Amino acid sequence: MFIKTLQKEQIAYLFQQFLIKPLCLIITLPVSFGIIIISPIIRIRLIRLRSFRIGHLALNTELMRCALQVNLHRDAARIKTFFYLPTRKNLCNLQLYLMWKRTVGILPFPLLCAQVDKLLIIFGGKFYYNDPVKEVFDRAEDRWDFLETVKQRLSFNTTEHHLARCVMQKLGIKQNAQYVCLLMRDSNYLK
Repeated sequence: MFIKTLQKEQIAYLFQQFLIKPLCLIITLPVSFGIIIISPIIRIRLIRLRSFRIGHLALNTELMRCALQVNLHRDAARIKTFFYLPTRKNLCNLQLYLMWKRTVGILPFPLLCAQVDKLLIIFGGKFYYNDPVKEVFDRAEDRWDFLETVKQRLSFNTTEHHLARCVMQKLGIKQNAQYVCLLMRDSNYLK
């Protein structure tokens, strides 16, 4: 009777709080401690992509990729960087996500990755949290002129080009015509 009165969202919330999160903790604690144990030899860096706004997903991720490509902090040989999404529920742009997934590689299992990242912050302290490369990612400032000096790698693949040509044809846009694409939003995008 009690379960019948609960809404779907409430059941999902309870399921996540009392089953999924404890299971994640059981899995992620040993993984986190393993990462900490091997950190004198090789450091693992997890970076949560800012995926809820298109500007963050595009610019922050590109600046991070550039910083890693030019080895900004001279640590590439000893540190391995992995990216993850907090969740696909609030993903701002599926196409951009697919392009980044091809380019930088995005780990599956976002709940597990987020939990490991939190545990590394707790147990690794300043050593893990005060990462200069993460600072580049968080600030989204191109202080090193990466966008001007580093080759950009994000591009559409053949299938995506073909799909775009089909859409343009349906819209009545000629194949070699120039056009302007506007990205606009109102205040409802944050609701």
